[in-house]
Amino acid sequence: STQSTWVFRVITSREEGSTLLEKVSQSAGCDSINADRQTLTITILGEKTKVQQAHAELTQKIEEMQKSIISVALPHEKLARVVIGPQGQSINKIRRDSGCEIDIDDKAKLIYIYGNEEGRKKAEASLQKIFSENPITTE
Repeated sequence: STQSTWVFRVITSREEGSTLLEKVSQSAGCDSINADRQTLTITILGEKTKVQQAHAELTQKIEEMQKSIISVALPHEKLARVVIGPQGQSINKIRRDSGCEIDIDDKAKLIYIYGNEEGRKKAEASLQKIFSENPITTE
């Protein structure tokens, strides 16, 4: 799912020089934590208690991230192009202004917004404004 892909991207991206996986591996003291982007799986290697600690830490982090995701219904798949805008200008402005990641799943007619509560509200308001300014008739 789009949510799983986003969470995976966040935990494997470098922030302040290291990934979340590297930080958890170090704090739990396990041998290594490997991520497979194709299958969206994480493998934790090491002593059993350290693997369990790393698993618990990762599970907690992922649950926290999932709480920072909301979905907004896309009234019509044609609006996806309007939300994106020419050369991505519209969606990139919403991303910059809100500080959120935004992914569009036009087949499911959902827009996922990832970020803090204030940013999510700002992004959702911007999307609702676009929807109200661009009514789509079903002719």
